[in-house]
Amino acid sequence: MADAQVKLSYLLGHEQEIAEASAESGLSRRLLVAAAFLAGVSMRRVRSLEVFQGILARRGEPLVILPNDPFVAKPFADGMRSVVQACKA
Repeated sequence: MADAQVKLSYLLGHEQEIAEASAESGLSRRLLVAAAFLAGVSMRRVRSLEVFQGILARRGEPLVILPNDPFVAKPFADGMRSVVQACKA
């Protein structure tokens, strides 16, 4: 739980960079934050992931979850670029 709070705080601390990535890519900020937050996360229950992906798909925002966290030991811009590329693929 503490790791999740730290990661969310880290992401939300870069609101301007996320807004810029959203504007440049045409992807919603909500999708980018969700994809960035879940990058490298493995959900305990497959059904939880399916439900979450279904919610975003119904909104027209299919979620791609990167297997590894692109923000570890990298500048934020590099990590966000990886998230954008994954979501646009």
